[in-house]
Amino acid sequence: MSRPEKISDEAILAGARRCFLAHGPSVATGVIAQTLGVSQGTLFNRFGNKQTLLIEALKPRLDADLMALLADGPDARPITEQLHEIGAAVEGHCAAHDPAVAMLRAAGLSRVDIFPAGAVSPMSQVRQNMTAWLTRAQSAGRVGQVSPAVVAELFLGALHRRPFDPPGDRLDRLEPVIAVLWKGLAPRSADPLPVDGASS
Repeated sequence: MSRPEKISDEAILAGARRCFLAHGPSVATGVIAQTLGVSQGTLFNRFGNKQTLLIEALKPRLDADLMALLADGPDARPITEQLHEIGAAVEGHCAAHDPAVAMLRAAGLSRVDIFPAGAVSPMSQVRQNMTAWLTRAQSAGRVGQVSPAVVAELFLGALHRRPFDPPGDRLDRLEPVIAVLWKGLAPRSADPLPVDGASS
């Protein structure tokens, strides 16, 4: 009698993710199983079918560091400095997840397939937390009377597709995004950038 294969679900998902990203969503489960050194039966016993394996391997997950930045702030540092920090974290999150989401879409899967009714996607949670962060900054008089939800949408939208740019360009272009954003965000008493403690 053969003993069950000792491999964690996390290890299976990590290996399947690498295979899907390298070969596309049509890669055979036999290739994934061979790469992992397990049987196809193990894959199906753990995840039921190939589509479930694809979704679980590639669907975005929350970035704990990014969520912590948004949950704990704003702190006493200049708002513009914190926006740079948040922006860099958002770009890191998108760089990790956008290729996987593109692969899910290439497989013909919709948002509802990936996140069933009632489930909130990680980027929706980031947008909600960014809105709350800006609301707290506004309540403290550190940003002007603008719509926190609209600003969050604009900020995250400006960063969302840029992970496909060359790595050296991404953070260089974060500066002008924040410079333009700050013109609308700054309290009326603030000077033009560099402001809020930032230096030129």
